[in-house]
Amino acid sequence: MAWLWILTILIGLWMCLRYLPAGFDAKRPVGELIALTPLLCIPLVVLVVVSACMDAWWPFAIGLFLLACEVWFRRGYFFGAKPKGAGLTRNNSSTTGTNKSKVGKDKAAARNDAQSDAATDAAELEQSGRSILDVLLVENGGDEDKTESTPNAFLLNTLGEEAAARATDQSEEQELTNAMAAPAHATEQEKPTGLTVMTLNCRYGRADPTAIIDAVRRYHVDVLALQETSAELEQSLIDARLILDLPYHAAGAPTKNDNGGFNMIWTRDVPTTLKPNTIDLEAAAAPGAVVKVGDQSVLVASAHPKSPHRGGQYWGYGIAHLSEFLGYTGLTKPAIPEHVPAAVDPITPRPDEHIADSVVVMGDLNSSLDIPSFRSLLNAGFIDSSLETHSGMHLTFPASWPVVPRVLELDHVLHSRGLAATEITAFKVPGTDHAALVAHLVEA
Repeated sequence: MAWLWILTILIGLWMCLRYLPAGFDAKRPVGELIALTPLLCIPLVVLVVVSACMDAWWPFAIGLFLLACEVWFRRGYFFGAKPKGAGLTRNNSSTTGTNKSKVGKDKAAARNDAQSDAATDAAELEQSGRSILDVLLVENGGDEDKTESTPNAFLLNTLGEEAAARATDQSEEQELTNAMAAPAHATEQEKPTGLTVMTLNCRYGRADPTAIIDAVRRYHVDVLALQETSAELEQSLIDARLILDLPYHAAGAPTKNDNGGFNMIWTRDVPTTLKPNTIDLEAAAAPGAVVKVGDQSVLVASAHPKSPHRGGQYWGYGIAHLSEFLGYTGLTKPAIPEHVPAAVDPITPRPDEHIADSVVVMGDLNSSLDIPSFRSLLNAGFIDSSLETHSGMHLTFPASWPVVPRVLELDHVLHSRGLAATEITAFKVPGTDHAALVAHLVEA
């Protein structure tokens, strides 16, 4: 009987750790213990069953109470009014048996369509090249010589002449496959309102680039945020023609503080601003892009604070200072909780500039609702899309461990109060231990 009481008290004390003041969770192993709090439901259920079998009714009652507290703590994931608006657009690219028979009869038409699409893409990419250059010139001061080689030449060479040369040698079946795989250009009537965003931790750049592009096309993603990318993955995405869908991108410059690789941001529409770094988190640089959502300008950033095992002080600092993104909307910088660790290295302060009406920060944030520092971030003015949609938890880690299911929600899509999330979903991408998140945001 004594061991039942000891186990009950230990579990109760463990659960209470998540109510420590923000900043205390930066002390190891406190942060890791708090993050694993959801897994306490397993021993709690065992405790309740054993207590009932042994007629130990006090431990039984306390165990049930702790389980009820756990459910109540996560009630926001399941209960509440869902924001109104269009959800995610899903393009089904699979070919049914009927379609296959029809395809066999329309090879010539498909080849003609493919050639027509190639010509259209070349024209669009030419304009995209000029737009990319213009954006970069604005960021760099606008004094560069426009007569130099531009991204235009690269885009046309790789996607025009090279593609045409390959098409000459392709079989009819391969041409048809390429035509079917080409991204469909949505008409003005078909294009959904709002903004569809996707985030993925690529695990040292090992994520499958083809799977990433398939997801971008399947959900008609407007902004893609990648963490732990590598130069090899970036080149693979370019070679696999991601720039047909998301022509504009910025990458954070690699630094000694990178945790697993650098971060990237990719956008479908030309951004008014591209920043290789937005705020200093003492981690990988957080690139951002300002895009339009209705009448709003929205800063979308890709962030990846260090995890506790890379240093509790780095982790605690990074989580708390994510709130500085709200300053880009013209708001006063939120106060940082007093117990948050100070910067380990000299940092670059964020400039006081109002460049957007709203802000979206997404990525592997290495935190969950259990973490006090993360909840202080929500209290500062951010909204977690996973909580807002009331459609259950969207667990993202671990996504590649054999037998072990996803048990933690470490990746997030956070946004300020000018926006609302209408739908969010998580799915596995080969090659990485994090699941991807896709969310649709509309004006609030």
